[in-house]
Amino acid sequence: MCTYTRRIVDVMLVTTLNADSAGRAASGSDSQDFSSARHKALASYDILWHIFNVSSQRHLSRADLSRCAQVCRAFSAPAIRIIWSALPSIVPLWTLVAPPSIPNLRSYNDAQYAQIFAAAQWTNSDCWNRFLGYSIHVSNINYLPSISAENSWEHPSDQKAALWNAKLIRAVLDNNHGTSVFPNLQVLTWHLVSREDPCLSFLSSSLSHLTIHFIQEIDADEQLQALLLKLREVSPYLKSFIFQTITDRQIGSWLVEELVQHPHLRSIQLSTYVRADELHTLTSTIPLVEISAPIGAGPELTRSPTSSASAAASLRKLEIVGSSPDISGLFATGSYPSLRSAFISIFDDSANSSDFPSCTAEFAHALRPDTLRDLHLQFNRVFVGTTGPHEARHASLRGLLQPLLFLTSLQSFILRYDGPTKLSADDETFSEIARSWTALRSLYLDFRTWDAAGSIPTPFILVHLAHYCPSLQELVLPYLAHDITSMGPLTNDGAVHTHPLRRLFIADDNQRGVCSSLSSIVKTVDLVDHLFPHLDTSFRAYFRAPTLAWCRIFAMLRERRSAKVLIQASC
Repeated sequence: MCTYTRRIVDVMLVTTLNADSAGRAASGSDSQDFSSARHKALASYDILWHIFNVSSQRHLSRADLSRCAQVCRAFSAPAIRIIWSALPSIVPLWTLVAPPSIPNLRSYNDAQYAQIFAAAQWTNSDCWNRFLGYSIHVSNINYLPSISAENSWEHPSDQKAALWNAKLIRAVLDNNHGTSVFPNLQVLTWHLVSREDPCLSFLSSSLSHLTIHFIQEIDADEQLQALLLKLREVSPYLKSFIFQTITDRQIGSWLVEELVQHPHLRSIQLSTYVRADELHTLTSTIPLVEISAPIGAGPELTRSPTSSASAAASLRKLEIVGSSPDISGLFATGSYPSLRSAFISIFDDSANSSDFPSCTAEFAHALRPDTLRDLHLQFNRVFVGTTGPHEARHASLRGLLQPLLFLTSLQSFILRYDGPTKLSADDETFSEIARSWTALRSLYLDFRTWDAAGSIPTPFILVHLAHYCPSLQELVLPYLAHDITSMGPLTNDGAVHTHPLRRLFIADDNQRGVCSSLSSIVKTVDLVDHLFPHLDTSFRAYFRAPTLAWCRIFAMLRERRSAKVLIQASC
């Protein structure tokens, strides 16, 4: 491990020395300078801390850092600081106040908790100073009251462990005169399982990211209100707030009213439903950069000629889930001029009330043409009661995406269209998409097939995308009509230029994709092989269905590429 760390130091110092000695000819003194600089670096606390910090995010585990701390005194302090900066649970802190008879464990049983609490080692000045010496390094903590073998919060051992953790936290807090023992805590993830959990004990002025998970079905309003009121007082610089529950209940409007009192908030993620007007209040009152929440039923919102849209001027990322009327109402009364990334999941429980194209039209109306980079649309139809799939209305891909084609800077587009209804499309639809979204790097139409009553796109659309989207790297498409032997020329001049596409997947259709003739797919293989010479043929695994066309096409393509590699290797 020491050798690995020294290599990292070498790389950093080579860059530094090259910059400092630019313009000088290499000489024997350069090696001496480098050796001397490396020794100085290995003795520098700040440099070692930076190395361990970067490496812990990529390569080094907590066990690796523990070994580094035992190498020498120079390594010990920065490695220990990194180890204690992020705690996966509260238990490591109890090892600092546990009596010598109790070993260091990842979790304690009821008897061991009782011994730790009875020993009250925090009243010993030496033990307490050691505790504070380590807790001052904690900047990120994940408080999970207990983990049992049964992985159930209703298990008696979990309930006892949660109570012991609460008692111990209150004990060390009282010993610190009511002041948080984590003065540098920035990130807190709290799994709240009972009203006795001492969440407020962890709050400090340095806290910037707070995540709360309500694990049990408990009434959250009263406790959450107390927490948010305390947050405003103790942690006024909160930047990120995540609140998740296991139920789909809708919390009252007081949650939004309290959150807007935190002017430094930049990111909010909620699993509870909020109304569209409440989301407008959040995005227009505080300069949020990111928000994620399901949209619930509320007052009907429609665009009025006399009223101005609620502007979310600073919002860069939006993730919402809701029914088509709620989503349409949200965008009809809102403006998102700076939005760069959007995930929109739209569902309906009635085939007659759904109007997915109107959702995309309202969404497009709220955007600027040159800002959005990533768009993920998901449409789901859920049928309940007597409503059945026979009542569903069909839709065209052109009608769905036409309002969005003005987004000239779009780089990534994902469309998932689930349910019993199918979309329809033709080659001209894809030609229009390619001409409009020329900056595309990733295009995912992640559904398998098309409407049986409509037309089927052909592999000619690959030529259009290759011609108009030079930066395209990933392409996932539904089934394409595989047989192009009887079709006309691919382009007007007959020339097909190669494209640097790396990943391609085209789905098979069990009804229309059956292919019995090898000759009918050879021309398609030739087209794909010539068009995309750098294709990764292992991008997505196909089911073993030798009678389906695209399975055979990509199998033949893999065999052809493998043969070329063998020929080149033998030359």
